[in-house]
Amino acid sequence: MSMLGRGSKTNIGRSLKWMIRVAPAHFAGNLAVWRRHEANITRQFFRRFEKNRPRFASIALTSPDKLAHKIGPRSPAVRASIHDIDTVVKTAESIATRGGWRDLLDI
Repeated sequence: MSMLGRGSKTNIGRSLKWMIRVAPAHFAGNLAVWRRHEANITRQFFRRFEKNRPRFASIALTSPDKLAHKIGPRSPAVRASIHDIDTVVKTAESIATRGGWRDLLDI
C-alpha cells in the first residue's frame, strides 16, 4: 500500500496481483473504486495486526490526499476519507485492548 512497506516480510498491497487489480482505478482517477480497494487492504492489515501483535506497523491511507487534489480539500468525500483514518486508529486501539496488549501499542 505504501513505500513504507519496503523490506518488510509481510507487505500487503505490493504483489503483482494487487497492482493489476488497483491500476485501472489509479490511472483512471476513479477514487470511489480506489477507496474500496483501500478499505479491503485495511481489513487485511487488521487481520495480520491482530494475529501478529507487531512491534511496528504502518498503513498509509492515501484517499484523503487523492480526493483533496481532485475535488477540493473541504469536500464531504475528503471529510469521509479522513474519518476512515480516525476509524483505523480506533480499530487498532480496540484490537490491542481486546488482546491485552494496548499498553504496548504506541499510536
